[in-house]
Amino acid sequence: MSNRGISRFLLILLFILLIFLFPVTDLVSQETTNFNKFYKFPLSIGVDYVGLSPFSDYGFDVTLTEISGNVRYPIPSLPQLQPTVQFGILRFDDLNREEPEQGRT
Repeated sequence: MSNRGISRFLLILLFILLIFLFPVTDLVSQETTNFNKFYKFPLSIGVDYVGLSPFSDYGFDVTLTEISGNVRYPIPSLPQLQPTVQFGILRFDDLNREEPEQGRT
């Protein structure tokens, strides 16, 4: 075996050893983590932008654009319950449209 093969083997062996040691170290420490306190937040605000295009050719160019947002408020006495408000808009664009839109003159 060449030096490169030995070093690759030792690297893989070290990686496997670390994978097996991390769960054992967690079992040794008997501390319990209160994730409700660890991940506590007063209000969560999220904004998303997604640009979509089709995978295959449909004979015309089309794009979809989505812009959305959400707000979450965890109930302090019961943080597992998080009432959520979501809002957004989805826009469809036909880029090669030859026909005029209906209703317009």
